[in-house]
Amino acid sequence: MKNEIGPGAADQPTPPQSPDSPGLLEVRVAVPDTETGLALAHSLVARQLAACVQVIGPITSVYSWQGETQQGDEWLLLMKTTEDAFEALSAVIVEEHSYEVPEILGVPVTHALPEYADWVRKRSDGISDAELLNPHE
Repeated sequence: MKNEIGPGAADQPTPPQSPDSPGLLEVRVAVPDTETGLALAHSLVARQLAACVQVIGPITSVYSWQGETQQGDEWLLLMKTTEDAFEALSAVIVEEHSYEVPEILGVPVTHALPEYADWVRKRSDGISDAELLNPHE
């Protein structure tokens, strides 16, 4: 049988997450339209509160609001970020979102390719690259 993993790959351990490294989250937020989703996505990535935001839709949501069952088209944002960035990310969403009570769900990521996890942590630290390259400017 052919080795599906590759020579020696099974013998190499996955590097453990450092105790100082923040945990990864996928944050889910529903928005009313593509434009709102893209604007929020650009804002969060530019502020380095999310490494990536996927805008998926349209989806149909059925939900209870103010005592009545509602139905509507929405777009779902999937944000790749960290536990440390969640509060700041949530604050931006609440500030920029048109819903009175936006859905903001942080789902812990328990497994990720180590290189991808490192990239998410570096791109979700709230520190711009300019600040890192020129800290005294």
